[in-house]
Order: sequence, then structure tokens, then C-alpha cells
Amino acid sequence: MRSGLLFCSSTVLIPQRCPILLQGWLVYALCGNRHLSQAEAGCAAVEEEALAVTWCPKKARLLLLGCPNLLIVTDHRPLVKLLGDRELKDILNPRLFRLKEKTLQYRFQVRYLPRKRNCAADFLSHFPALRCEPDDKDSELEEDMAVALVAASATALEQECLILDEERVKVAASKDPVYQLLVAKVAANDWRPQKAQELACLRQFYAVRDRLSMAEDLIVYTYEQGCPRLLIPEELRLQVITGLHAGHQGVNSMLRRARQSVYWPGMEGDLQSHRDGCASCDIHAPSQPAEPLVLTAPPEYPFQSTVVDMLQLEGHMYMAYADRLTEWLEVAHFPHGTTSSRIISVLRTYFTRWGAPELISTDWGTNLISEETTSFFRKWGFTVRLSSAHYPQSNGRAEAAVKTAKRIIRANIGKGGSLDCNKASLAILQYLNTPPKGFNKSPAQLAIGRQLRDGVPTPQTSLQGGETLGRDHPEEGTTNGRVPKGDPTTCWDQGASTPCCRLQGKSAGSCNQNLGPIWVGSGVQGPPTVSY
Repeated sequence: MRSGLLFCSSTVLIPQRCPILLQGWLVYALCGNRHLSQAEAGCAAVEEEALAVTWCPKKARLLLLGCPNLLIVTDHRPLVKLLGDRELKDILNPRLFRLKEKTLQYRFQVRYLPRKRNCAADFLSHFPALRCEPDDKDSELEEDMAVALVAASATALEQECLILDEERVKVAASKDPVYQLLVAKVAANDWRPQKAQELACLRQFYAVRDRLSMAEDLIVYTYEQGCPRLLIPEELRLQVITGLHAGHQGVNSMLRRARQSVYWPGMEGDLQSHRDGCASCDIHAPSQPAEPLVLTAPPEYPFQSTVVDMLQLEGHMYMAYADRLTEWLEVAHFPHGTTSSRIISVLRTYFTRWGAPELISTDWGTNLISEETTSFFRKWGFTVRLSSAHYPQSNGRAEAAVKTAKRIIRANIGKGGSLDCNKASLAILQYLNTPPKGFNKSPAQLAIGRQLRDGVPTPQTSLQGGETLGRDHPEEGTTNGRVPKGDPTTCWDQGASTPCCRLQGKSAGSCNQNLGPIWVGSGVQGPPTVSY
């Protein structure tokens, strides 16, 4: 770990022990000074001292970049606060603002030392060896650094093979004494009864000893029905990590790939550390990656699970109520405010029309979670699911319903935002008769089994909905599948011309009859057997 000390009137860098904090010796690693330019000479004293602090780490930046415990010592007390915890927004002087901004790339602490004790820097400021002009940009040094990095990378690639196979793993395993001890332990299967009784180097494998086996002089890790994974010797782990991160994917992607083929103790932590140290990933990673959503179980029948949300359009308040399965949408207008009592009145109407849901999803609107509304929900006996605070995506179906409602009524509302007009009614009918994306049936067909009559010409069969409901036109002698009058001992199947059974002196009321389709997921399947 590198450490350093900077004296700032002129420049002295001491990367050894500090005489101010510890008793001991010191070694001067870098000393330097320069004269001020004509413009700099007219600056205030605090600006000149801040310029010295900025110039010092710049000259030694190859040593100081990444130094976690750098200490800057100055004999100008105002710099302690200015370069310490003072934020940029609190610095009004433009020159001091720019100087402090240049020091943000370093991690350091600032300490005050009186001039009489700041001997080295004070001496260099009074007796400069040469008259040095202010530095130009060190472009040549930067080019040398870039060339050195490229050369080092090329040398590393030449020395290492890009592809690791089992033979290379075997060679590395044969040279690893810990690996060979583990091979003998796994082959003999003579683990100690207690972890503390094992050799210290083998204790890290004790918890997974039952998952280790041998395959061609290599140790294989297998868990339940997962893929067999090679135990990688310590010598090759860094190269394996580098290969896993070749595409600069995230930790989860690296772990998914690694869990298909390789294993070693602490692999997750090593991959996380490698990802944290990747500058390219930090630069190009999304600033706010989306969290994975916790999916809600899909409903099994219409209006089992519904959503409700409030929306505002052109200064008027509305409420959207939608079914998660069929995407049926109801929109209510609140001309006199969205109080809890008015919301309850509208919801009670919807419950009477479609039945009370088992689950209703909403957000943290005060009128939807008030004591009055909560008591109403509790009496109707369903569960309320609240979306995450400040995260509307967690109630995505309600947000989609709000977006749809705004699109439908935006240009169709009447006077005062009223929905009691022909344009709004036709717009809502069009939505209910239009199949949503990914569906081949409209919300009306999914909810009530037929299309609704609107302004678009529709075949009579679609309005009757016989195919969706599982009913055909009854033959003569039957009445919509009911028992014909005058024959109480005969039970007729719906749409059939012959009775399904003859009862010997028994009432038809005790027969089990098929009455049509039932809901499974987002469609209908098979008629159920119902007693009636």
C-alpha cells in the first residue's frame, strides 16, 4: 500500500513515515519548486498556496493516483478547510473553484503545520536552485505512460494462452500443493469428523466435501442435478476470472457462466471484486439499472385480480378500474373531488356489476389507503396489494390502464370533463371490442363471451357469442338447452336434439349436466360438471 506526504510551499513528497504523526525517520523521495508567472504573482495569498497544493500532486501523480492514505501538509491554515470538506458549490472564488476541482482525483487529508516546523518546504521556497518557468502540459509523459501500458498488455497476452483446457488445468494442479492434498483427501474419502481437525488449507473445502469427486486426476464439484464443474487451481483463477469478464458483463452473468463449468471457494466474491475494479464497466454501466420485478401470480378467471388508480387529465380527476386477465377497463369521472366516500361508491358499483375481486392492486394514494377505504376493502374480503413507494413500475398494469384511459378519453370528454356523452361512450366501446396486443379476442369477448354492439358493423353471430359460450342454436322442441315443458323426467343437453339420459321415475333436478366453458388462465377450456 502506497502512502505519501506533501509539503506545500514548494514541493517535497515523502512516501515513507511521517515525522509529524510518528516518531521515526523520513526519506525525501521527490523535491521541487518553481517560480510564479506574472499573472500568478498578482493572486491573493490563499490562491497562491492553493496553486502550490495543486502543483505538488500533479508532479508526482504516477505515485499518488490510487494512494488511499495521502497526507498533504501546508503552513497556510485556510487551506485545511478549503481543500478538506468544503464542497464545490460553497466556493465562490472562480480560481479557487478550479484549483480544488483539480485535486478531486486524489484521496488525501490536509493538515496544518506552522512555518517554523515546515522546514523543507520553507527552505526550498526561499532558496530555489534554478529559476524554472511554469510547466507546460506533460504530453510526452502521458504518451510514455500509454506506450508502457500497451507494451505491458501485449507482453501479458504473449505469455498467457487465451484458451484454458483440462490439460493446462492438470499441469497447474500438479504444481499446486494444496490441490494435491485435496486430491488425496477426496480419493481416500477420509475427512475428519470436525472441521477444526483438518489441515488449515483444506478447511475451506470442508463444507462442500460431499460434492467433490475425482475425474482424471482433477477434482469435480457437482451439486444436485447441476453441471459438473472443475475445481480451478489458485494459479489459474485470475485468468479464468479475466476470461469470464471478457465481455464486460455484470456479476450475475459471470456467475451464471461460471456455474456451468468452474468452481473454487469464494468464487462469487472474487468475481465481484474483479467487476468492481473494472474502470470500463464503471464508465459505461447504466447509472440506474432496473431492479428485477417480483411477478404477481396470474389470475384464473375474470375480475379475480383488478387494479385501480387515479389520473388527472386537463384539470379533471378520473379513476381507472381494470381487470388484469381480460383487460376490461372502467373509467369514472369525479367532478366534485376524489374523496374516499366517492371512490367507495364507484367501486361498490363495479363490485355489484362484476363481483368482488380476490386481489386489488393500487398505489399509496391517500384516498385509496385511508381508514375509510381500508375498512371498506376489509368488509368485502379481498387482499390489497400496494405498489412500491416512488416506483410506479411495480404496479405496471394500473399504469397501463391509466395510459389507456387517457388515450381513450383525451379528445372525447364532454363539458366539464364529463364522460356522459356519446363520444366518450363510443370510444370506450371501441376499446372493449378491440383485441389487445398479443390477444386474438377483445376484452368484451374475454369477459362476457361476445362482442358489444358499437358503431362498427359486426356479424350477428359475434354479438350472440354462441361459439364462445359453448352454445348452439337449440333445435325444435327445446328451449335454449332447458328441459321441454311437459317432460319433467328428461334432461336435455344444451343444443342437443336428444336427451342425455332417461331417469326412471326420478326428477331431472338430480342430474349432473355440462353447462359450458370454465376459465383457465386467459381462455376457456372444457365444460365443467355442475350439480343443479
